[in-house]
Amino acid sequence: MISTPSINFEYHSGATTRLIKPGGVGWRTVPWTVCVSAVGARVKVLLEHQTYCVEDFDAFIIPANVRHSLSDIDGDNGEYISIWCHFRVNIFHGLDLLRLYDLPQKFTGKTAETMREEMVALNTAAASVNPLERAIDCQLKGYKLLETILSNSSPKSQLLNELGNFSRLAPVLNLMRQNLHRNISLKEMAAAINLSPSRFSGLFQETTGMSPIHYFNQRRIGLAQELLLSSGYTIAEISERLGFFSPYHFSHQFKIFTGFSPREYRQKIQHDLYP
Repeated sequence: MISTPSINFEYHSGATTRLIKPGGVGWRTVPWTVCVSAVGARVKVLLEHQTYCVEDFDAFIIPANVRHSLSDIDGDNGEYISIWCHFRVNIFHGLDLLRLYDLPQKFTGKTAETMREEMVALNTAAASVNPLERAIDCQLKGYKLLETILSNSSPKSQLLNELGNFSRLAPVLNLMRQNLHRNISLKEMAAAINLSPSRFSGLFQETTGMSPIHYFNQRRIGLAQELLLSSGYTIAEISERLGFFSPYHFSHQFKIFTGFSPREYRQKIQHDLYP
């Protein structure tokens, strides 16, 4: 029997932003789910292997860690409103819940209107000066938005099988989550669930679509992305906090995952989020 997973909603940032046409967001990768609705413009969404257009007033979602670019395609000058938020929904100590669902390319009509209202409510809750009220209200508003997203999405056909594998991997996922500050060997990961390294690697690859070491490094780089945007730590300090051999090694790994150096990423994403 599959154990009931705990679900954790994490809000990162969001706003209602007034933008100038023509414009957009160049290629980037962020460690959060991106939820957006543009009012007053049609948007072209470019992913690494997919391109589609979103009509005025529609909403759309870009999964975490997916390289993407956004641009308005109306071909005129003027202003439009972007209502957006970044968040994560994790199960089993860090796996993305939304990867278990087939999400539509875009949400339209009443659903998109509801999502805009829920994003505004979530962003408003996150601005509360009372930390306890902020934490509680962000969870309530976040799960409301999640309910709207999932009720308009389809569970993947292998959902129950994947949940079983996720449940089995939970101890090693927790090990990774608690040790992002150091390197963990494949042997140590496998020992957490009493499997041989080769059997463990196969199970992990089958379940997540990536190797254990790649997943762990992705988590470390994801934390680095957050620290670059939400702290005053220098790049050398972040490198040391996350257990990289040197700032050069950290910068090299960071560019592999994001396409940018840590310094370029800090400047670009801060400009994208708060133009």
